[in-house]
Amino acid sequence: MKLNKSEVLQSNNSKENYCIMMDRITIKMSFQLKQ
Repeated sequence: MKLNKSEVLQSNNSKENYCIMMDRITIKMSFQLKQ
């Protein structure tokens, strides 16, 4: 199975975005817990 560069970039991008989103949620949660 061969992927185009753009396809690989897109999948990597969505993974990064997901990680960033989860990080933000985690930070929000921990911040709320501290208060």
